[in-house]
Amino acid sequence: MDRSYENQVMFERIIDVFEKYDKSNIPDEITDTPIVDLVTEDAVSVACYFSSSDGTFSGEEADLFNGLFGTDKTAAELSALSSDRIPILDHIGKTFNVIAFTEKELGIYKLRKTMIVPLIKFYEAVATDIIKSNDCEVQNYKEYNDFFHDIESVITAIPDPDN
Repeated sequence: MDRSYENQVMFERIIDVFEKYDKSNIPDEITDTPIVDLVTEDAVSVACYFSSSDGTFSGEEADLFNGLFGTDKTAAELSALSSDRIPILDHIGKTFNVIAFTEKELGIYKLRKTMIVPLIKFYEAVATDIIKSNDCEVQNYKEYNDFFHDIESVITAIPDPDN
């Protein structure tokens, strides 16, 4: 099975779960934006960030992006969506907090079993596919390691309600 297809299926499953969270109306208590939209915005930001981290947004990267999100954007259009690392990480942290709050209110939150974990794995898979579509420079992998270290530090900052 094609890896980009696997990512697309994973993304659809993640979105299905967050649509259920949104139907609970719990996220409305802390944000006007549905979790599905927050997660999609983060996924797009991660994909664009890693696609442009080497200074260019290639046609192959645009194909990966379009296949994943069901869009038909050119590399130039996607390049315009790219943004800086810190705002992306800040937004992801806010999304994680909305997810954790919702799961706590639903009574299903467990630090290592939260839907945040598969979401991080999805972001890692997308970033890996994008990096592999390039000429795998060491700098890209360093950026990957730094980026995901920062994301994982956000999840460990969310308190475990069992402790």
